[in-house]
Amino acid sequence: MLENTCCKTACFLTDECGKIILDPLKPGAIHYEEISCPENRPRKCVKLPSGETVTMEEVTITISGFIAVDHHGGKRSSPVPFCTIKQLLLCAPKGTKITFTAKSFHCFSAPVAKGDKIKVFIAIGTVVEAEANVKIVVSAGECPVPAAETVRFIPASSAVKKNTCIHTRKIYDSVFFKSDICFVIEKEEEKKCPVIEKITGRIFQPCDGISKVYYKAVDMKPAALIQIENKSACCMEATVELSDDRKIIQTIDRDQQVTMDVGAIQRLLIQCRGNSESYCRGFYSLCLRH
Repeated sequence: MLENTCCKTACFLTDECGKIILDPLKPGAIHYEEISCPENRPRKCVKLPSGETVTMEEVTITISGFIAVDHHGGKRSSPVPFCTIKQLLLCAPKGTKITFTAKSFHCFSAPVAKGDKIKVFIAIGTVVEAEANVKIVVSAGECPVPAAETVRFIPASSAVKKNTCIHTRKIYDSVFFKSDICFVIEKEEEKKCPVIEKITGRIFQPCDGISKVYYKAVDMKPAALIQIENKSACCMEATVELSDDRKIIQTIDRDQQVTMDVGAIQRLLIQCRGNSESYCRGFYSLCLRH
């Protein structure tokens, strides 16, 4: 995350629900997917600086995720998806698996035009490896000294007494590459809620999976801006029942806050799952519009 202190905008990597990912390099924070066919990748002949010609496979991947931008003096945007496509030449023969590791992530945002738009710049550094599980035979009398992340089965201090077959991971190719992504988003206007009724309260109930009703409409079924915050270790699930018999179900993880803007709300129910002897705590608010 980088912050533009002059123009008061900041960019964060988030999940699809808008929860900030504190460590953008952890597995799964950025999504990688090969979209070329692993069994039939295009092949190209490449001439190396040494003059040798080798056959490489063309691998096409997508890199995607979500970001949010702070603006309006702390107003955070909804999660904004990003995606880019990258083509690489790898030594990745049939049967190899492509793995990805994010090594760097930087996000920067700045207002453009008349200030009603925000330009976002994302830079991602990635290591891609082509690997496969292989079997190798260590001859009797040899004393293998395994490298980290490869052979872990034979102590380096003892020689092999007889021919031994071991399973290990072979890296056929490893490449570091950078991806630069740039796009423009519209600034979100602050939501003005014409409050007819506003209901707030605390959530406190056992983590036993039993739903508790926190709101029930009596006559008119108003539209509602609902905010729910989970301040416990239990997994919280909110169910919004609408007047047309539809239901909206939203999971709220630990220390997460969600906002839902719905029409014609009938009931709001919350259930918590976890240790049945513990209690779920949090807060909720409903801004009702008739």
